[in-house]
Amino acid sequence: MKLTSLVLLLALMCLSSIARADSPKRCARMYAENLKNEGSSLGFAPSDAEAMVAEVARSIAFQQSIKVIYCDYVTKALAWPAKGEDGIPDGDFIEVNPIWFQEVIGNDRVQAIALLGHELGHYLGRHFESRSGIPGIQKETEADGFAGCAVARLSGDWTTLENLLSRIRSVDGGNGYPTRTQSLDAARHGFDDCGGSKPRPLSSRAALRVAAVPDTVSIPINGFSAVDYPFKETKGIDVQIDSEDTQWFLINGEPLTPISRNQRILGGSFPVSGSSSETYHNNIYLPPNIAALAKAKGQNVVQLKHTFNCRDQNDNLSQVSAILKIYIQ
Repeated sequence: MKLTSLVLLLALMCLSSIARADSPKRCARMYAENLKNEGSSLGFAPSDAEAMVAEVARSIAFQQSIKVIYCDYVTKALAWPAKGEDGIPDGDFIEVNPIWFQEVIGNDRVQAIALLGHELGHYLGRHFESRSGIPGIQKETEADGFAGCAVARLSGDWTTLENLLSRIRSVDGGNGYPTRTQSLDAARHGFDDCGGSKPRPLSSRAALRVAAVPDTVSIPINGFSAVDYPFKETKGIDVQIDSEDTQWFLINGEPLTPISRNQRILGGSFPVSGSSSETYHNNIYLPPNIAALAKAKGQNVVQLKHTFNCRDQNDNLSQVSAILKIYIQ
């Protein structure tokens, strides 16, 4: 009887170990099922994880579209691209364990920046695409460099990052990871190259504003309308407009979609010189699904919020927003 109990206990321990192993495909499949069954508002991470990933992405000039999802089948956070997987839409994922994320955010923001910067670094380094054939240790070393850059861009300190990497990287490496020294060297180079050793006085921030002109348009379903977004900087500090976030709302402020973060600007990023103006010419499209969502709520007017992600000449990050009201024809 005791032998039988011991065998059962060992079997349960093995099953538990298997369940804890990272299963990114399972996470993405659950995301796809939620999306199919519940609609586009589900399947995304709550705003805290999504916002942190977006902030880190902006810090390293990352503009690729990434789907962020919470999942219990990963231990921390990992990057995983879906290409031709059965039952999973093609796309690039960062999958985050919710318990781990809350613990990290609650205790050490720099650690979260570093780890999410590392995962984004795999995409930025094209480790799943044109450079997928490079050695795994090289991929991890490069990603540590991106982590260092992200920490520097978001005003984190080197000592905290150094302590983190010293804990998670073994002296001799192994399991596809670089040695502790290699990891620290790569992160330090990324940190220094991205201004981590330079002081950043808060008084030297740019002052930027933007508006939609006109701020109200009428667009047919599946149609377009030209809208200008004039920017004005007032403190004499140059600014680069890197990317944009968009979100659709009803006229009462109720969201119709999640935020689409770090989208490429039509025509590419562009500068706004200090104490001058620059106009971004856009062509606004009214998708049929947005019109359908509004009409299902008895509404014939929607709002589109553009939030522009900016970096000034002193490496300060900021956002400015403009809202466009759209009558559905």
